[in-house]
Amino acid sequence: MILGRRAYLKTLEDEQVISVFQQKQWPACIEEIYRRYAHLTYGVHLKYVKNHEDAQDLTMELFLRLPELINKHEIGNFRAWIHRVASNAALGALRKQKGNHHLPIDELAIPSESNDTDFTIDQHLDLLSTHLDELKKDQKKCIQLFYLEQKSYEQIMIHTGFTFKEVKSHIQNGKRNLRLLISQNPAYESR
Repeated sequence: MILGRRAYLKTLEDEQVISVFQQKQWPACIEEIYRRYAHLTYGVHLKYVKNHEDAQDLTMELFLRLPELINKHEIGNFRAWIHRVASNAALGALRKQKGNHHLPIDELAIPSESNDTDFTIDQHLDLLSTHLDELKKDQKKCIQLFYLEQKSYEQIMIHTGFTFKEVKSHIQNGKRNLRLLISQNPAYESR
């Protein structure tokens, strides 16, 4: 029976596997998600913590918590969701050790062409919060909901009344504008 479940789950899309787990609580669903996404979450963790053992530990912790997280959240696009969860877990681990580590270039707002090894987590967060208020109202709202409150595109659409394309556009334009604003900030330029 277990072998049949595993074969069945391999034929399903990610969101279908999640749905089966939410309905039937089959451990084989988590195993299938692990098979598909352990390498991705490990890579995300390694990008932040720069240590193989710490990245492996974070990956295992994430998958141990995954059943609870899946049951707790409404998940639209699983790949994007798990990437966000992995990033947040790594950032949380760095915050706990913030005196000893520096935050790498963040995909949300720090300009990627910079060599940003001297900026700490707190400095990044200060720059983000400073410039978030400078965005257009709709961009700011979508950025806050997506990145800070970890809402899915669907949840943002329900909350704001925007279409899928509008949400996507506001997030993309907001990210671009934040990068520009931060790169022009004297505190960032003088580092």
